[in-house]
This record gives sequence, structure tokens and C-alpha cells, in this order.
Amino acid sequence: CTGAPLDAGLKRRIQQHWPGGLREIYGLTEGGCSCVLDADAFPDKLGTVGKPAPNHDMRLIDEAGRVVPPGEPGEIVGRSPYMMAGYYKRPEATEAFYWHDETGAVFHRSGDIGRFDADGFLILLDRKKDMIISGGFNIYAADLEVILAAHPDVLEATVIGVPSAQWGETPLALVVPTAASTIGADALLQWANAQVGRTQRLSAVEYRRELPRSALGKVLKRELRQAYWP
Repeated sequence: CTGAPLDAGLKRRIQQHWPGGLREIYGLTEGGCSCVLDADAFPDKLGTVGKPAPNHDMRLIDEAGRVVPPGEPGEIVGRSPYMMAGYYKRPEATEAFYWHDETGAVFHRSGDIGRFDADGFLILLDRKKDMIISGGFNIYAADLEVILAAHPDVLEATVIGVPSAQWGETPLALVVPTAASTIGADALLQWANAQVGRTQRLSAVEYRRELPRSALGKVLKRELRQAYWP
């Protein structure tokens, strides 16, 4: 059980070193959204979390609560036979967690941004609260983190939005280099930005000795952002 998606490289290493098969399940404690990936049956889909589980209805919606066109990213919402009745004595939080379709059916909001590929497999892009809006463009931190993590001198990396007088918000990479790293922060910035579109470029790379994590191992992005936002 993890608090964040497994990247495709880690899934491959698990398949190589662990006996048996690998099955990844994405879902919410509250129920409603669940996907299953049989990694051995679909080795070309390791960058996804699989397809919706049986009897699960999952959709993607935009900021206005409208279902997005096929192939477009949106917040993941879902319903299933297994859904909580509500948060205990928190009616406002319960209502905010719900999304209703045109028939009035209740779906649970995941808070995750995703996209379905052409075969119906779900690709997780980012947490909605971690999405960076820079100059009117949506930037998914997870996309940039995958690129940074692929560099051999990077042990781990996270990307957060920081204030920008020009763009309102801009992506900043916080990187823990490997012990044998020889690349400087500026060189890593140039390397990463050469692989993304103009609107996705990082504004800077800062090196850290470590990244703060929760008891479940999640990087505490809110704590990192506090140092930059007034």
C-alpha cells in the first residue's frame, strides 16, 4: 500500500525481482473510484493505473463540473456499489466531496487529475491541489518530476508552484542529488527544460539534502510551498 502512484520504472523492477505477478489498484478510502492494472498482462501500460474495476463508473470533469471530451485531462470522479455515506458530522465536507451527473447520481471526487488513453487505461497526472497555473496554462508537476527522476544524478525530485510577478505562478524543482552527482543545478535546469514545451519550463532548480515526508512517505508539498508564499 502506497500513498502515491508507482512509476513505470519501479513497476518493472518489481516484476524483475519479485516472484508472482504484479497487480496495481488505484482507489479511494471513501470508495467510488477504483482501477486495476494487471502489469504482467499489459506490460506496455505500466505508465497507467489500469482500467476501472467492474461495476465502477469513472469520469473526468473540468473546473465547471462538466465531463471533458475524450483524451482530455480532468478531475477523476467515480461511483460504485461501495461508497461511504458521508463524513461523520461534517455535512459541508460531504457535499463538497460529491459530484452529481445529469441524472442526479452521486459520484465521489478524487482530487486527482487524470486522462484516459485510447484504450481506456487511466493515466494519473497530478493532485488537483498540486497543479500549477502559470500564465493561464495548466502545468502538471508530476510530468516534470518524471523527467527529473530519469536523470542519473537525481535521487529524488519534486516540483511546486512559487510566486511569479510575470506569470502569477511558476514551477520550481527541488532536487536531492545522488551522492555521486556531478551536475550543477543550472545544468540540470537546462537539461530538463530541453525536454518540455515552452509553457512547461521550470524557472529554477534548487538542491536539497532531503525532502520532508509524511508518515506514509508522501512528500509534504504544502510545507515546501510555505517557504515561498507570503
